[in-house]
Amino acid sequence: MTSITLSWFGPPEQKHVVKVTAMQTLTNVLQAASSKFKPALQPEQCELQLSKKAVDLRTPFRLLNVPAGSKLDIIKKDAPSTPAAPAPAAASTSSAVPPPAAAAPPPPPPAAAAAAAPAAVAPPPPAAAAPAAVAPPAAATAVPLEQPAVPAAAAAAAAAPRQVSFVAPDATVTPAAAAAAAAAPDAPAAEPGRPASSQAPAAAASPEATATSSAAAAAAAAAQPDSSVNPALAALGVTAPVFVFHHRALEAAAAKAPSPMEVDPPDEFFELTAEDLQRMQAQAAAKRKAESVFKTRTAREAESAARAASMGPVRVRLHLPDGTLLQSDFKATDALSRVQDLLHKLAAPELAPGLYLYTTPPKTLLKDAAASLYSLQLVPAAHIHVGLDEKRAQAATPTGGGWLRPEVQALMQEAVPEQQQAADAQQEEESAAGSSNSGAEAAAAAQRAARLAAAAARQSSGSAAAGGGKVPKWFKK
Repeated sequence: MTSITLSWFGPPEQKHVVKVTAMQTLTNVLQAASSKFKPALQPEQCELQLSKKAVDLRTPFRLLNVPAGSKLDIIKKDAPSTPAAPAPAAASTSSAVPPPAAAAPPPPPPAAAAAAAPAAVAPPPPAAAAPAAVAPPAAATAVPLEQPAVPAAAAAAAAAPRQVSFVAPDATVTPAAAAAAAAAPDAPAAEPGRPASSQAPAAAASPEATATSSAAAAAAAAAQPDSSVNPALAALGVTAPVFVFHHRALEAAAAKAPSPMEVDPPDEFFELTAEDLQRMQAQAAAKRKAESVFKTRTAREAESAARAASMGPVRVRLHLPDGTLLQSDFKATDALSRVQDLLHKLAAPELAPGLYLYTTPPKTLLKDAAASLYSLQLVPAAHIHVGLDEKRAQAATPTGGGWLRPEVQALMQEAVPEQQQAADAQQEEESAAGSSNSGAEAAAAAQRAARLAAAAARQSSGSAAAGGGKVPKWFKK
C-alpha cells in the first residue's frame, strides 16, 4: 500500500494524505477523499493532475507510473458552455424541405408477389397539378404493359428475402407458387398436384450419418445368426457356431496323433546358415528401430488396434468343471463380455449368475469384461476355465444333472470338432470319388497304403539307429 498527497487550492486551500493499493483506481481514491475536504468536493466535477498533467482516473495506480508519496493536485473541471439555441428560421416556400418519405412496406411473400403481379400492370397516373409540392417517392414501380407477367413474378420472387414456408400435408402447389419457387435459387421445383410435404429436397448424407448407418448395419448383421448355427442355439440368441464335446474326446484325439520323431535331427540342423543370420539381423534391426522411436499413448493404442484387427479368428475353448468343453471363434477385438454372454446363454439358468472365467497356470481371474481378447493376451487361441461362485449362484451344484442346458447338452459330439470336420470332408470326398470312378479310388487307396508303409519303415529304422547308441551333437563334449 502506498501513500499519496491530494492538494485542493480552494478556497480554502487544503491537503490530505490517503492510502492507495496497487490495483485501486484513482476514481475510487478521489471519491473516498472528497468527503475529507471542507466543504466536501464533488468527485465527478474534479480531476487529478501530476506536474500539471492530467492523470487517467480509470487506470489502476500501479500502471500510472506515479512514484510513492507523490503530490496530486485536484483541479475543478471547466463547466461546459451551453451552446445558444439557433434562431428559428423563417418559413420559406422555396427552401422548404419535404418531409421524409414513409418507409416502404416489406415485400410480399413470393406467392403473394406472383399473384399480385398481373394486378400491378397499369398505366402511370397523371402528374400532380401543384408545381411547388414535392411528391413522395412511389412505393412500387409500375410494370410496362408489354412486359409478360411471368418475368415480373420471377423478379419479385428474386428480390424478396428467402422465407421458409410450411405447407399443410393436404395442400397442393398452385401455378403461381410453382413459378416463384422455380425463380428462387437453390430451391427444388414443386410438382403441381402433388402434396408439398412429400417434396422434400434430397440432401447429401453427412459423414456422421453415414458412419452411424454403417455401425447400425454392422450391429444388425452381427445380431443375425449364421446359417451354420444349430437351430437350438439360434433359439437361445447364439449367432456363431458352437461345438460341444467332452475332455475324453480331446484325450482320444491326442492318443491317435502321430508320436513325435524319436530320431535326433542331423548335425546340419544346428549349423547357422547365411539365411538364418540375415533373418536374425533383420529382426534385431526392426526391434531396435521400433524401440528407438518415441510414440504417444494414442499412437501405441492405434497400432495395437490395427494389429488386433488384422488377426484372424481367435479360437476359444471353455473348460467346464465336469470336463465338458465349449468351442467357438471370436475376433481379437471382441471384448471379454462376448465370451461371458455366450457362457451365460448356454449354461444352466441356476448356475449362470455364479460363473466366472479364469486362466491357469497361474490362476488369474478375468474380471475386466470391457477388455479385448487381444489386450488380455488370449490370442491366437485360448483355453479359458470356468469356475462357480456358490454365493452368487442359485444352486451350489447343477440340479438338472449337468452344467449346460438340456438342449445344449444334446449337441455333445464324440470327437474333437477339427477331427469331426476332417472326417466329414473325407467321407464326402470318398462318396463323390466312389460314385464317379471306382478305379481312381482304388489307386488312391493304394497310394495311401504305400505312404503309410514308407513312414512306418522310416520310423522303425530311426528307432533302430537310436538304439545303436548314437550321441546327439548337443550332448557331445
